[in-house]
Amino acid sequence: MSENENIGQSENPKKTLPLWRRILVALVLLAMLLLAGSMLASFWMGRQLGRQIAAISQAGEPLTFPDPKTDQPALTDPNDAARLYREALMSISSAHLQQLTNFNLAYRSQIISLPPDQIAQPVREQAAKFEEILQPVLEKIDQAASMDLGHFDLEITKGLKIFMDRLTRANICSLMMSLRTLDHIAHNQADAAADSAVGMLKLVRILDDQPLVNTLPTRIQGAGLASEDIRLLLERTEPSPAALIKLQQALEKVHPENLLVKMLLAERVYQLEVARNLIPSNIAEQYLSATPAPLPERLKPRSSWTRLRLRRNTVNYLHAMAQMIAAAGGSWPGLIDHIKAVEPAKEQSEQKGKTVVEIAQIIGETVARVRATGCLLAIARYRCDHQKLPAALEELVGDYLAAVPADPFTGAALIYKQDEKGFQVYSVGRDRKDDGGSFAAAQAGAPVADLVLRVNFTPPFASPEAATP
Repeated sequence: MSENENIGQSENPKKTLPLWRRILVALVLLAMLLLAGSMLASFWMGRQLGRQIAAISQAGEPLTFPDPKTDQPALTDPNDAARLYREALMSISSAHLQQLTNFNLAYRSQIISLPPDQIAQPVREQAAKFEEILQPVLEKIDQAASMDLGHFDLEITKGLKIFMDRLTRANICSLMMSLRTLDHIAHNQADAAADSAVGMLKLVRILDDQPLVNTLPTRIQGAGLASEDIRLLLERTEPSPAALIKLQQALEKVHPENLLVKMLLAERVYQLEVARNLIPSNIAEQYLSATPAPLPERLKPRSSWTRLRLRRNTVNYLHAMAQMIAAAGGSWPGLIDHIKAVEPAKEQSEQKGKTVVEIAQIIGETVARVRATGCLLAIARYRCDHQKLPAALEELVGDYLAAVPADPFTGAALIYKQDEKGFQVYSVGRDRKDDGGSFAAAQAGAPVADLVLRVNFTPPFASPEAATP
């Protein structure tokens, strides 16, 4: 071999990286490509979010909750009920909830099952003790019931924990009002019981400004307790025509029009606040509140991968919610079927919460109960004036009802029946089948039954032993 060949070989050796280094470089390049891809995808998802939020704004639908500062004038206005409601809520302890719930059930059981003179004395004394302790709160709620209510802030912008605490306090107030109503019924104080029920019905309006789905149990409890209290009031006492009219007027305002739509809109506003960190800053500044509320639940993605996943979930959520809001804006009972057609199936990890279809059915039951209670009051007024029952609900239209209320589950009129023992108004319920006004199925634990409100001329009292809680 010549000297020149040796020099050429030494100057141009064939260099190759070790295998492990080549694999490492490939992995680094792949990671960079994936990172760049995720950032690009996240950017694109951000633009999608921006388009959806702009579309919501163009549709005139809310993107923010009322500014808490707007609540301040109401809290200082002596003619606004907000201050009194807030003072009432903040002066009670959430520790009272379970005790009041249990006693309300026990006292109600005795009133339903026993003549007034057979109600156990310890139960009467406990009721009087509760009323004495909570009298200052009751007085504030009574005073507020006679006033108009402006904006009432349940403080959702301070986080779900505080919001749920406010709802718990509202539940306690409903139980207190119901307990007092029951006590007036037990003492045959008809108009006082009616005034107490009116106060409880008006308390529900504090939920109207921030009607998240979480408020539904509180609304159901308030309307449900009032409905059963009114039924007992009509069965056990004879309230004056003026008291009956006040009850009817209060009932008409318990459920705002399109309650399900308002709940879904409020729920979307809350979820947008939770997802604010996922929304491009220029979009958030343009369409959401200028100053973000210090929401503890707000998402804080720690990586581009997490941001991409959460943005994708938010885009899908907004798309599905837009379809469900549109479906919920229809009329009963079609809206339930329309929501069922568009609501996405829940993931396995989300099975605990209620579906929107289930929420719609719950609202439908509450609407049916409120409407049926209004019919009972109209029938009672007719009976006061004519000393007999109407032959049909249509006879009430004009003087006692604006129109015959529809059953949310059928769209047809609520069903009215009378016999020698009393009268009843009912909805066919979720199964949309008329079981003849029987609630035996519910008593047997079956999942379907008619939703019946019945007033007996002679209360079907049980033995004292049967009523003992």
